[in-house]
Amino acid sequence: MRRLALLATAGTVALVLGVAVPARALIVFDPDIQAPASAATKQTVTKLKRSMPVGSGGWKLNATGYFASSKTATINRDLPTLIDWSLDSELRGLSGRAVYTTTFSVDRMDADSWLVLDLGNVRDVAEVTVNGKAAGTLLLRPYEVDITDFVQPGENRLEIAVSNALFNCMAMREPRTFRAGPTENPSGLMSAGLIGPTQLKVMS
Repeated sequence: MRRLALLATAGTVALVLGVAVPARALIVFDPDIQAPASAATKQTVTKLKRSMPVGSGGWKLNATGYFASSKTATINRDLPTLIDWSLDSELRGLSGRAVYTTTFSVDRMDADSWLVLDLGNVRDVAEVTVNGKAAGTLLLRPYEVDITDFVQPGENRLEIAVSNALFNCMAMREPRTFRAGPTENPSGLMSAGLIGPTQLKVMS
């Protein structure tokens, strides 16, 4: 979660927010935060100093959920790269939760910067844990979270738990319980899982 600048004038308040299509934003107004003394505040501008890939050494995947047979199953995989479940022969009918585990290294921590983990494409909900501490739950694009307070110099352990919708499990049942409409990829299913690309952004 990040605070956004407000431009206040007589009787109105303007919220300045850049959102790229098809991203969405969940805006929460906190009544406990005091308004600034001045009539208007300046917008805070953030800059990307550098970025680095996360998970280039591969991921461990532990997935549990329902399949078209209505039975639960657990799948353990070593993934050299991230994949869309709907395009994978073993995961395509899974509706459930999967935990991705990897490590990343941080050489130095700049005093005037902070670290943002960008998960790229996620379907549908992601829970981020860094070094055993919960860093945030992401419901909407962009799937980004500030992990500055959880990162240590050197190696860090990253866990991302992703849950998808029931669509893929239900769409593959025979006989089908509903008529599935058009989807976003040739599989006829909904994209699912942590698709990425994942990267660590150093912001200032």
